Amino acid sequence: MGFQKQITSIISRLPKLRRTGLFSATQTEAIEELSRAGLRNPVRIEVRTESKPMANLASSEELTSQRTPFGLHIEYLLCEAEKKSSHLVEFLLQNISKKIIIYFMTCACVDYWGSVLPQLSVLKGFPLIPLHGKMKQTAREKALSSFSALSSGVLLCTDVAARGLDIPGVDWIVQQLRVTCDLGLGCINSFNCGGWLLAIVLGVLPCL
Repeated sequence: MGFQKQITSIISRLPKLRRTGLFSATQTEAIEELSRAGLRNPVRIEVRTESKPMANLASSEELTSQRTPFGLHIEYLLCEAEKKSSHLVEFLLQNISKKIIIYFMTCACVDYWGSVLPQLSVLKGFPLIPLHGKMKQTAREKALSSFSALSSGVLLCTDVAARGLDIPGVDWIVQQLRVTCDLGLGCINSFNCGGWLLAIVLGVLPCL
C-alpha cells in the first residue's frame, strides 16, 4: 500500500473515541497491519467473487487465498524484447473494436507510446488516451472520464490506475511489465461480465 505512512500519521492525530471505516480494493498484509494498529475491535466486511477451481491447490484454505475470479481469463505472450512493440500493435489491430487498458512501467513510456501509436496509419482515429501520475489532477480526471465513456479504445497508463477504479465494459487488460499479474487483478472490478488479462513478458518495451 503506497500511503501507509501518511494514513498512519493521520490516524495518530484523530480522537481516541471515534468510528472509523477503512476501505480497500485489495486485502494485503499492510492493510491488516494498519487495521490492527489504527482500529479497535474492527469488524471486517469482505465482498467475495465466484472463483474457478484450481486443480493444483491441495486444500480449501489454499483455494481461499489463491483464486482466480470466475469471469477472468489469463494469457501470456513470450517474445523477444525487440518484438514487443510489433506484438503490441498487432494485438491492438486484432482487437480494434474492444475496450483495452495497457499498463506501462513508467510515465515516460506512457508519454512515448501516447505520441507514437496515434501516428501509425493503421491506428488512425483509434482512441488512445494516456493517464499517469505526472499529469495534473484535472487532466487525469478528464482522461478517465473520456475512457469510461468509450465503447472501444485504449487507456495507456501506469500503476496510478491500478487500484480502486470502476471502469465499465473493459474487455482486455494488457501488461507491458516484468511483474506478476497483481496490477491487472487489482483493477479486476473493471470487468463487468468477464474479461481477459494478457501479460507480454520477456525483455523491456523501449520507451525512450
